Amino acid sequence: MLEYPIDEAFQRQQPLVLLGEQLLAKTSSPAAAILRTAAGVHHGLGPVATWISIGQAALRRSRSTVEAMLQNELPRQVALLRTDPLAYFIDYLVPTFRKREFSEDAYSTVSTAHIEQADVDWTTELSAAAEGVPAPEFVQPSVLMLGRVWKLKPQPRREGCWQVDAASQCFGLSGDFILVRTLAAEWRTKVARHVTNVAAQLAQKVRQQDSQELVIARNELAAQGFVERDDLLFLPGRAPRLGYVLPAHHNWTLRRDSVRDLAMTAPLALPPIAYPSKSSLVVYQRVKNEWKIVTLPHGLCWGPDPPQHPQDSPGVGLASFLRWAAVRIAGNGAFHSSDGAVPSTDNWLEVTSNSKAVS
Repeated sequence: MLEYPIDEAFQRQQPLVLLGEQLLAKTSSPAAAILRTAAGVHHGLGPVATWISIGQAALRRSRSTVEAMLQNELPRQVALLRTDPLAYFIDYLVPTFRKREFSEDAYSTVSTAHIEQADVDWTTELSAAAEGVPAPEFVQPSVLMLGRVWKLKPQPRREGCWQVDAASQCFGLSGDFILVRTLAAEWRTKVARHVTNVAAQLAQKVRQQDSQELVIARNELAAQGFVERDDLLFLPGRAPRLGYVLPAHHNWTLRRDSVRDLAMTAPLALPPIAYPSKSSLVVYQRVKNEWKIVTLPHGLCWGPDPPQHPQDSPGVGLASFLRWAAVRIAGNGAFHSSDGAVPSTDNWLEVTSNSKAVS
């Protein structure tokens, strides 16, 4: 987690004042400035540190996090650079989704995503990337109180209002403020953008050759016309599709038991779309080791959509969405509430004229 330097512990020293590059806090020592409240209370202010030193300390603490972010982003950028959906599926999506679903590593700051990197000095590259991270920004001149950074502007000295009286100038509240959490979020967004840009540059240096896993997958695709990894499915074509195999269940629509022979699929574009439209979803079934489209008598209806959550990777988001749809359909035992003698369930939405058939 990227820690913005003005955290809760730092804010316990409030009110804090930033003038020039100096961060000032209340002091009993000879004051460099005076903070006067609207009630006429005077607080002497002394320097705590410079904003530059605070930012540099934050960057040092963030170094390992930035390197982990870069290690996680690089495989995705390599796959996108190659504009090969199968390479994206094998080299990035499968290992990343597998790690998220089955490994506690997904919840640590250490990335285990892998891509062949033999021709790059990663120690030097990661160090250079961490050095170039944009520093945290702050507003100056300003007063920090109660999680808000109140902007200051030059003002004549007067009583009955908040003012900061420095040696050569007096500042008063402008009435405008920004939340500390907003500043923190903006900084994290800039760091994430920096990581993406650096990873894209490093991806250009990665040796452009197929990994061993990709060679195996290409052979499978040539021999059988699809690639299956765990519950994920890759179907080729002018518009390749990503699929998720439905769990074993009795399917009332097809009037038979289904054991790993049905899959919920969506287009696999680059970059992927985490939440595809219902009209783009197609159900496939395995027939004699070939995956073919299933014609659904009443279309596709699974009940309320899942809440949309931000995803670090839209490809992982797409795979997660397909898994959710596959599990929901398997739980319902049918593709639509009108598909014959389907047991009643609370999962179904009432069928409306807006329901879209998938064929």
